[in-house]
Amino acid sequence: METTNTLHTFLHQDIIKRTNIRSIALAVILLIAGFGVFMISPQDAGSNMDMLRICVGVGLVGAALFFITFRGTHFVYRPTSSEVLKSSVSYKPGDFFNLKSDLKKFVDVSNINLVEEKSPVRLDYLYSKDRKFVAFQLFQYSSYLDKPISEVCDLKNDEAQSLMTLLERK
Repeated sequence: METTNTLHTFLHQDIIKRTNIRSIALAVILLIAGFGVFMISPQDAGSNMDMLRICVGVGLVGAALFFITFRGTHFVYRPTSSEVLKSSVSYKPGDFFNLKSDLKKFVDVSNINLVEEKSPVRLDYLYSKDRKFVAFQLFQYSSYLDKPISEVCDLKNDEAQSLMTLLERK
């Protein structure tokens, strides 16, 4: 099955990007602490304690910049304002038929077929922390690439909770 829409490029109207207030607050605290360490006057300009003060200050400011740059936003499931996380579960080729029968409860699996019989299958999924939303897609490693073998499927509310319970058992 050739598909251009993968879970990694998946856009859903209920998934939005928001500012991560916790990360921004932590970054501000780290910035204040980092610049505060720089403001401590050295007792001996060439001592090891002065070098330690500079290294700690640079480390704190660097961590603050990391949190602002890379952790400043996160994805949220709009109806419940719950954070959206990514995860992945790998299955051996022999377990594919059990996985397919489990997924049959939620979506039509008639068009999901293996590319190679001996390659493992990976289930990538996005889920909200409150378990009210799940989007998933199956991939199979073949010819040095992960090829999608299913379309992106999304589930909400009770179906999403049931699938999350099933995935937690794996």
